[in-house]
Amino acid sequence: MATWVSICKDNQVKEGEMKGFNVGGKSVAVARVKGEFLVFNNVCTHAECELSGGTLDGKVVTCWCHGSEFDIQTGRVLTPPAKKPLQTYQVKVEDGQVLGEF
Repeated sequence: MATWVSICKDNQVKEGEMKGFNVGGKSVAVARVKGEFLVFNNVCTHAECELSGGTLDGKVVTCWCHGSEFDIQTGRVLTPPAKKPLQTYQVKVEDGQVLGEF
């Protein structure tokens, strides 16, 4: 059964940014786009590079290793070489904490 887990404080991720966090041994990234927080697996499904080292353009993250692009809201691959979708997570903010459902 999935549970809500605190990832970071809401003020740790500024508008238009993404940052990587370790949550219980899992590498996840938190992005803030137009006031909305999005949480996704921080590991590219192609070559296992950390996506938080790449670029964020709206809700699209580009992996710095080989240029794979993902929609961070749906996890859908937008540009290869990645073929497998990115894992995304439900997110909510409570009392200044960003929580993900894992």
